[in-house]
Amino acid sequence: MKSLVDYINETLLEKQLEDVNFVIGRFQPFTLGHERCADYVFEKTGKKTVLCVIETKKADDKHPFLTDDIKPLLDTVCSQSKNIIGWVRVKNADIVKNADALRSEGYNPVSWSCGTDRFEQYNRMAKGYSEKAGLSKDFKVYEIKRGDEDISATKVREALKTDDRKTFEECMPKYTHKYFKELKELIEKL
Repeated sequence: MKSLVDYINETLLEKQLEDVNFVIGRFQPFTLGHERCADYVFEKTGKKTVLCVIETKKADDKHPFLTDDIKPLLDTVCSQSKNIIGWVRVKNADIVKNADALRSEGYNPVSWSCGTDRFEQYNRMAKGYSEKAGLSKDFKVYEIKRGDEDISATKVREALKTDDRKTFEECMPKYTHKYFKELKELIEKL
């Protein structure tokens, strides 16, 4: 009897899935920090990144942007970022379901990048559920340590609330600067 990993590897050969890294989050909003995760892992593996976007259906102070509201921003990220090639909606950080979601979109997850705050949890999850998720023995979770710049989605949301375009632009990729007004209006609705 074949193991799940063997079955998935055979399926990969048949379907020609693209090997990718992934980053999981709500992206409230997507920042330079998220982009750095993709850039770092590309330097290490040569693989592009797909965003697993945890669906936000109800806005609150910490999650003011519904997934449908930030879809244009996410699409821009995928078209403009040199190392991010797509995004998929997911319900949570469940590695098994997210691996399935990625494969259903033509991607084979070979690595996962995250910040220091999530590294231990995600690494434990990847190891504990690797066979059930169909991960290869070479699957790795990469820790991206925060730099001195203090880039965070929380800081971006605060800049939007206070109409601080300068801070917003310091924390966001240049190609997303055009979303300042739109994101500010969404925050003001709360």
